[in-house]
Amino acid sequence: MRVTFVVASLDMGGGIRVIAQYAEGLRQRGHDVTIVVPAPRPYGRLQRVRNSLPFHKPRHVKSHFDGTGVTVKMLERWRPVRAADVPPADVIIATWWETAEWIADFPEDRGRKFHFVQGYEIWNGDKDRVDAALRLPTQKITVSRWLEAILVDQLGLDPPGFVPNGVDRSLFFAGEREMPDGPTVGFVYAPNPMKGSDIAIEAISLAREKRPELRCIAFGHAEPTDAMPLPSFVQYHVSPRQDRLGALYGRCSAWLFPSREEGFGLPILEAMASGTPVIAMPSGAAPELLAQGGGTLLRSADAREMSEIILEYCGMQKAKWGALSREAIATSLRYSPASSIELFAEIIEDPHLQTGTSPDGV
Repeated sequence: MRVTFVVASLDMGGGIRVIAQYAEGLRQRGHDVTIVVPAPRPYGRLQRVRNSLPFHKPRHVKSHFDGTGVTVKMLERWRPVRAADVPPADVIIATWWETAEWIADFPEDRGRKFHFVQGYEIWNGDKDRVDAALRLPTQKITVSRWLEAILVDQLGLDPPGFVPNGVDRSLFFAGEREMPDGPTVGFVYAPNPMKGSDIAIEAISLAREKRPELRCIAFGHAEPTDAMPLPSFVQYHVSPRQDRLGALYGRCSAWLFPSREEGFGLPILEAMASGTPVIAMPSGAAPELLAQGGGTLLRSADAREMSEIILEYCGMQKAKWGALSREAIATSLRYSPASSIELFAEIIEDPHLQTGTSPDGV
């Protein structure tokens, strides 16, 4: 089967990691898989001028597709993907609200249309336009019950295919762990307010007023911004190698998941697989994951509540912490990439699956 993923941009983020995981998994199942993506979006006058030149050659962008056998076709410049850019296929998959708009009018020979929904992307798009993209007649696949509820209960769509993410055990794995000697927490830093870095920083600062020895590790893809600065007590790692992430998770007594809004939340599973319990806001897949054990689910996006739970972990007995660590590992084992790829493949391989329709039947 010929499968095309239309991707808005390449990066080393969790969303692209998941797409790359499915693309490579489908390729290994014998499918012909192609990624089509615009050149990097131009920011600044000079980049816009370069982007407009007829001989412009896009630079290589590091992403999770590197090292896979998947074909990546990057357009000559940033612009919407057109039907002529895409090979004839059996299935075409939008992976972002804009890409769903792009493929909406593609001819039938470009494939049955799917929309892989990893987030409710109103944080980077007009809500009415994002909702309209989600209501387009594509078959939806999503990653968490929270997103499923938005599609069904809020937008009135048919139930989507449900494929929870899996965690890569070759990168994130722990056997029996002992509680770290000194209390240490960690989080993923991102300047986007949706990700809640400000909540994590405030919670850790409050906890350090009572436990000044509390250490903090963070990593992210961006340098700290003036709008979202990092305190001096944070040991920050910019774009660490993927094979180092497990060790960073494994140095922590607890991993913080402060996102105000999230599609899934891969760091939850990655920390759990590394044997680190998670303290999480009730967003994305956090409620369904932590209901199985391995951490603490907070009631709301409240820094003070998070700080109180951090202090509980600081004073936790080693035996209780060890039990939480084992629960975290056990929860992560239920979410394997192989199972996720199998579920994803079953959905797109079904020739009888009808393309989804909008509530008015369009």
